[in-house]
Amino acid sequence: GVNRLRVSPRSDIVASWSDVGKVNLYRVDAEKLCQQTVSAAVAASKRPFFTYAGHSSDGFAMDWSPTKTAQHALATGDHDGNIHLWSAAESTWQVQP
Repeated sequence: GVNRLRVSPRSDIVASWSDVGKVNLYRVDAEKLCQQTVSAAVAASKRPFFTYAGHSSDGFAMDWSPTKTAQHALATGDHDGNIHLWSAAESTWQVQP
């Protein structure tokens, strides 16, 4: 299952936190996102383009930076108090625990 969903400020990426501690990133069509629910947009994208399993436990803290919209920056926090900072790299994502 999914604990949390967050849409990026540009509305083209959705981050989801699963109940097994993985954080997934999905590309979504921003125009269609306005016409359907976030969960429907994620389901339409079929598979995540990036998955991170580096948290030591599941969690609920997840949010996109409101100031770094061009680069996509994300922060996630697990139940053990670990905060991970995400940034888009050229062809992948870098996550710093």
